[in-house]
Amino acid sequence: MILLSFFISILLVKYGIFLPLRRIKVLNRVIPEKEKNLQEMVHLREEYLHLKNQLARFSNKLNSKATNFNLKEFLQESGRKIGINIARMNIQGNTFQIYLREVELEKLIKYLYKLETSNLPFILKKIHLTKGNQHIDAILEILKIEAPSLY
Repeated sequence: MILLSFFISILLVKYGIFLPLRRIKVLNRVIPEKEKNLQEMVHLREEYLHLKNQLARFSNKLNSKATNFNLKEFLQESGRKIGINIARMNIQGNTFQIYLREVELEKLIKYLYKLETSNLPFILKKIHLTKGNQHIDAILEILKIEAPSLY
């Protein structure tokens, strides 16, 4: 009887204490790994949603009905309405470089906002800003997007 109770107590210690302790050690090792994986998944989801929104905006611009618009006129007219004087504009294929001289920050922000929120098929690719005394000089590089011809 003593031998049986000793054997039962060893089983209780083995399965009642050591097994749960081993499981706790495993969980303490696995939980931080899973938390790190979860954070990475959340980050990837946010990146996916951002790219999905960009693709939707890009598709809307590409599929817009303004396929025969004149980008040069749009850029000049938008600048004129806001009060920005375009000093020079270089056009090479579908790339437009706009040179703005002595522009007030508020007007530049309005101009950039108008360009970014327009539903026309172009992308503001680069912005180079140089601060002057009271004004800003800017070079904007804009890429006109054209849908590929199927014919």
